Amino acid sequence: MDVSILMLLDQLNFGGTETYVLSVAKELVKRGIHVVIASGNGPFMERIQQSGVTVYELPSLAANWIHPDARRTISRELADICRRERISLLHGHQTTSASIAADVGRELNIPLVFSVHGTYYDPQALRHVLGQSAAIISVSAPVHAYVQKLGFAATLIPNGIDVDEFRPMDGHSIREKLDIPDDAFVVLNAGRLAWEKGSIAKTTIQAALGMDIERTAPQVHAVIAGDGNAFVWLNQYANKINAWRGHKFIHMVGNVQELARYYAAADCVIGTGRVALEAMSCGKPVIAAGTHGYFGLVQPSNFAQAWSVYFGDHAASQSLSRAVLTRGVRDLVQDRTSLPTIGSMCREWVTSQFSIQHVCDQLLNLYVNAVPAT
Repeated sequence: MDVSILMLLDQLNFGGTETYVLSVAKELVKRGIHVVIASGNGPFMERIQQSGVTVYELPSLAANWIHPDARRTISRELADICRRERISLLHGHQTTSASIAADVGRELNIPLVFSVHGTYYDPQALRHVLGQSAAIISVSAPVHAYVQKLGFAATLIPNGIDVDEFRPMDGHSIREKLDIPDDAFVVLNAGRLAWEKGSIAKTTIQAALGMDIERTAPQVHAVIAGDGNAFVWLNQYANKINAWRGHKFIHMVGNVQELARYYAAADCVIGTGRVALEAMSCGKPVIAAGTHGYFGLVQPSNFAQAWSVYFGDHAASQSLSRAVLTRGVRDLVQDRTSLPTIGSMCREWVTSQFSIQHVCDQLLNLYVNAVPAT
C-alpha cells in the first residue's frame, strides 16, 4: 500500500492508547508501510525510541494549555514533518494534537483519521475534531454508540494486541524480585493511576487487605502497576497497610517496561479495556472492573458481553465496591485449579479476535478509502 502515516498523540504516558499506537506502528512497519509518530514528551518516549519507530517530539503539546503562539509553532513543525516524511495520512488519537493536525492537513491536502478511545473527551473539542476527519474509528461498542449520539458515523475497529509480546511466559523472576512466595495468590491491577482508575487500584488494595485479615490460604498479594497523580497517596496508603499488618503483601511497582512479565507473575488480573485484553492474551483470568463499574470474571460464557461493555471501562451494570471485588477474588482463590483452563480459553479468544495483525488489516482497508486517489 502506497501510504505514509503520521500517528499523533498529545503526550507519551504509559497507557493503553500509547501502547496501542506503538503496536500498530510496529506492525505496519513490518509490512513495509512508512509510519512515524509525533507527540509531546513523556515516559513512554524511550520505549518508542527503543522500538525503532521514528518519533518526533513536539514539546509544547505536553502542556495542559497551549498558547496561540506555541500552537502556530507546532503547526509549522508538523507541516515540516509531513513534507520531510512525505506523509499522506494523519491519524490522531487525542484531540489537541489532532485539532492542530487537522489545520495542517487542510493546508497540505492530507486527510485526518481520528480514533475515539473512550467517552472521556471534552465534547466540544471532540466534535471539532470529528467534524474535520475524513474517517472516524471507534474502539468499542459503547464508544461507537457515543460517537453516533454526537451525530457522526464511525467504523468500529478494536484496539489490537501484539499477541507475540503479550503471551504466556514464566513470571517467577517477578515474584522473586518482589519477594512474593511461589504459593501466594497474586492479583495484579494495571492502569494509569488517575481519576476512576486510581479508585480501582485502591479497591484492589482493600480487597487484598480483606483477604489478609481473613487469613486466607493461600496468602493473597496485590501488585499495583502504573503511575499517575494518584500514585503518591496510593503508595502511602499501601505502606500504612503493610506496616499495620506487619508484612508486605501490597506492592506498588509504578510504570514497568515489561508488563507482560508482571501479568505472568499474577494468578489473575483486575483490569479493564486494553489491560484486560493484554492479560487475557498472556493466558491470565481477568476480573473486569473499569471506570463505569464492575463486570466480574471474564470467561467463555460471557466473552461477547464483556467486550460489549469494554470490560467495564465504557459501560457497566454494577458498581465497583470493596465487597463485590473481594468476593470475586475469593471465588478464584477457592477455585484456583480452574484458572489455567480459563486463561487458555482467554488467550485463544484474544488471538482470534483482537490480534494486531487482524486489526491492522482493518485499518489498512480504512486508510485506502480515506486517502484520495492520485
